[in-house]
Amino acid sequence: MITLISGIPGTGKTFIGDYLTEHHEFIHVDLESQAGNQFLTRLQQQDFDGFVAQVSSLGDRIAMTFGYPPEWLPVIEQLAARGVVTAWLDSPLLFSRKHWQPKPGQDPLTYTVQIAKIIDAHKQLDAFYGERKICVSDSNGDDFLPIEDIVTRLLSMKNG
Repeated sequence: MITLISGIPGTGKTFIGDYLTEHHEFIHVDLESQAGNQFLTRLQQQDFDGFVAQVSSLGDRIAMTFGYPPEWLPVIEQLAARGVVTAWLDSPLLFSRKHWQPKPGQDPLTYTVQIAKIIDAHKQLDAFYGERKICVSDSNGDDFLPIEDIVTRLLSMKNG
């Protein structure tokens, strides 16, 4: 099982990937990390079957995290067509901004640019993810939902 966790910045993608490793026997591959770059090369070359094979060779339970720019949605659709389970973590924008932390060396302006792209692409993202969108914040938008609630929903997902 390969699960690709994407979403709005600040929704806990990397935290959830790490949590799945620590508590649910997944291997976490952060595609935005230096180690994840080896996998991104295949995607940039549009070698989707090679990407899935390379990731599958790591083990049976893989959680990939990737805050991809929305223009990569066709790439994500190709992965879903090859059996990768895709999920989108969502939250109110104020919640997202409050919790977003730049990765080492990342320009803080990255957040604003990424959010603007997500807003522009929201119809396409909504159409693709549908029920595979998970709002990670409580109903007031103040705090994260309990991690196991998010993980339970994530692990029950299937594409389709």
